[in-house]
Amino acid sequence: MNTYPRNLLIVLTALLAGMALGTLAGMRLATMPANIPASAAMPQLEFAIDGKAIHPAIVQALLCSLATTAPFTRAVDVAAFDDSDAYELGTESGRPTAFRLDLQHVRTGEFIAYTHVGILPDGVHVLDVSECGGGSGVFRSLLLVRLEDVVQRSLIEGHPSTLILSSVDQIGLGDRNDAGVSVEGDGVVVQGRLDGELAARGAGKDHVVLKLR
Repeated sequence: MNTYPRNLLIVLTALLAGMALGTLAGMRLATMPANIPASAAMPQLEFAIDGKAIHPAIVQALLCSLATTAPFTRAVDVAAFDDSDAYELGTESGRPTAFRLDLQHVRTGEFIAYTHVGILPDGVHVLDVSECGGGSGVFRSLLLVRLEDVVQRSLIEGHPSTLILSSVDQIGLGDRNDAGVSVEGDGVVVQGRLDGELAARGAGKDHVVLKLR
């Protein structure tokens, strides 16, 4: 099982409340964390580190509560993440999956899995995330993120750049939803059963096109 260096903490920053829901077929757009200089941030075209898929638990750290209707911006220092042997990495339907382990290293029934759907023209990655808390529900969300190599300010010279994964927006798709998700041009297309936050926005349609505004 691959793990990251121990005794390092997830840098998890909740900085801004997400903007209210936009117009029909619109997405909320949150600003980047204030401590990330935009001029120094270089977006990563590949959603991977040294050719390896990003740990699903890092993605989970960016998710807001299902009860939260307005996501807020979060950021994680990817290299500093340490799963402390709390997860068993694997795949589910071909997607990176982290299964939660108990103290005896036995699966608890909790897991987080994601599919990298694609990249929008401005470098925002679109993830299709499924999360289970151990019960029968498997909740899907669209999670938009940025993966950037950032030169951080420091009081001590010589600090290396930091690879930051930060949230841009999150849209709930509902429990065990089977709608298809794809990136087409500058939009995200959700085709099929429109549940969750999209139920009221579909207006009887079988698809919706979402765009950052």
